[in-house]
This record gives sequence, C-alpha cells and structure tokens, in this order.
Amino acid sequence: MKIEGRLKSPEYVAAITHAYRTALDTFASENSQHFHQWVDQSRYSLEMAFSRGLSTGWLQGNDNQKLVHARYGKKRGTHIGEVVRVDLGVIWCRLHSGVKAGDGVVFEDAESPDTESEQGGFIHYVDSKSGLTGLRFGRHGSRPLDVSRVRRGFRVWKTADPQWEKEVRSTFHGDTIRYRRPVDFAVSGELGKKLRIHIHDPWSGYTGSAESSSYLVQASERPLDESLFRQQLGRLGSTPYQMRGLELTLSDN
Repeated sequence: MKIEGRLKSPEYVAAITHAYRTALDTFASENSQHFHQWVDQSRYSLEMAFSRGLSTGWLQGNDNQKLVHARYGKKRGTHIGEVVRVDLGVIWCRLHSGVKAGDGVVFEDAESPDTESEQGGFIHYVDSKSGLTGLRFGRHGSRPLDVSRVRRGFRVWKTADPQWEKEVRSTFHGDTIRYRRPVDFAVSGELGKKLRIHIHDPWSGYTGSAESSSYLVQASERPLDESLFRQQLGRLGSTPYQMRGLELTLSDN
C-alpha cells in the first residue's frame, strides 16, 4: 500500500500512517464495531492533517467531477458548522464540533467560487449563548479578518488545531525510540569452544553474529540457562530492537 505524501509535513506523515496502520489492524481483527469506531475517531485527524474534502477515490469509478470538486486547492480542514449572525464584531455560529481560542478557521461562501478573498484567522476569544458559539478575532497576521465580509449562511471550517498538532508531534519528536523491531536470537556453545550468538531480523532479512573471546568451561555454581540469556541479551539499550525469539543449543552445565 502506498500513501501519497509529497511536500507534506512530518505531522501529516505521522497522522496518516498511524490512521492507516490502525485501520488495517482493526479490520484484520474482524471486529466491524471497532472498525466503525475507528472511522469516527480518525476522521478528524485525517481532515486536520491535510484535506480538501474526503472522498472514495477511485473505488467508485473514474468520474473526475465526483473525485475532485475543485472548489479549493489548499488545505480545508474539517467542517464544523455555519454562521448564524454577525453582531458587534462577534461572529455567532451554530457548530456541531467544538473550537477553542488559538484554533484557526475560515468562512466559506458556498455560493461564490472565489476562495482567495475568503475570510479566516485564529480565534482570539470564544463565547457561548443560547446554543450558539460566538467567535472573536484579533488583528494578528498580515491580513486581519474583515468581520464585515462574513455573512449569515457561510460555512465554518476549522483549518488549524495547535493542540492536535502538539499531540501528533509528540509521537515523533525527541530522541525517544518510538518503535522497537523484534529480532530473534540463537545461542550455541559447548565445553572447550567459544560461545556463539546469532541475531536475525525477520523484517529485513539482515543477520549478525558474534562469538566470545574466551572458551566455555565447566560451571562451578550456576550454569548458563535461558533466563540468564534473556536478561542479558535483552538489554538492547537505546537501539531500535527488542528480543523476540531465543533458541539455545548448549551442552549441559
């Protein structure tokens, strides 16, 4: 499976690959209820990562008019409601999804194809009254939002969510190892010969081997056993690997 990601941000890569990985794992579990829950939970993340509107792609034919609506070419985000009225610099909306100060939104005139003059910006203050949400904007940015150009019936799209971006970024930023690939160990040895360790990475097919500098001798107290090897060889530190299988071929004592 290939996911297109040219010129996309690291946040996009993290969010989209996580969504696909979770979808495949959930679908493979043959639990349809969990799969539909994934669809509901992941839609927001998919739309916030980068979306011009979700579609079925080529799965329902190659009618380009259905595949791409062509209303806008840049990120649109997720649709959250519509404008009810504008009053004293406050844009009152009926929303089906929440917003907070710091979120970015844009207001779309569904009857106009001109998206270059659309009004949008980052929310400065959020109010609530009689089931409506009031949005107030500061004058930050090179082109401050012109409230007078926003009218009743305009659609509201959330285009940015700093909190979501921070959560996604935390999955890959920093030096912490996020994923450890399982590798298999094979250990062999007998009295008078060197201990030999063989490691196999089943995902890539790579292998590695090493042997002790000294020869094995008779154990005076505790002989080598599986628990000792799992404890010592499993200490892979900051490497992106973890022990999975362990096969021992050792002479007694």
